[in-house]
Amino acid sequence: MLLDISLRDYLRRASQSNAAPGGGSVCALSAALGAAMNSMVGEISISKCENNDGKDKMESMVNASIKLMDELKCGIDEDVEAFNMVLEAYRLPKDTADEKRERSGAIQDALKGASALPLRIAYLSVDVMKMSINMLEQGRKSALSDASCGGFLGYAALNGALCNVRINIKSIDDKNYAADMEKRVEYLENESENLLAKIKELSLKKLAKM
Repeated sequence: MLLDISLRDYLRRASQSNAAPGGGSVCALSAALGAAMNSMVGEISISKCENNDGKDKMESMVNASIKLMDELKCGIDEDVEAFNMVLEAYRLPKDTADEKRERSGAIQDALKGASALPLRIAYLSVDVMKMSINMLEQGRKSALSDASCGGFLGYAALNGALCNVRINIKSIDDKNYAADMEKRVEYLENESENLLAKIKELSLKKLAKM
């Protein structure tokens, strides 16, 4: 599993000609790092909370960030598995009519799986960006850049993941499924731009007051 190797080895593998780990896995890692940054900002900020309510709220956000990180880090390997399923489907025999039909169905199922996974990563990345905004609003000023990085990593992951969704749905025969996925992609793109603008605005506003 990629989660069990060193960062150095992961980067080496990602830089080589092998198709995996590819963009989908890297997007999951990027979003997981964004969630980790949000958690760190929360941990730093807890000790500076003025009352128990504030402390409890910050601890809740830290726990939510850790949960996000754990979900996203699973995608690092799940993306590779989804890609391998597509490859295996294309390698199925196609000599007879039955084999062609079975192969075609397997390819379509695999492509749907390979598009659903990055879409989930994109939705989770939205949550990372929203948490970054919370940390910018409520976290320590000294961790301003870390909270901003969390949001920017989420933005990069989200838009990279959506590219993977679009690539896969181009080959899906079920046009209703593809159209529904495209609507979701467009919604997430718009949401990410709105959140990015908010992150930049808050970051600059907080920086000006330091």
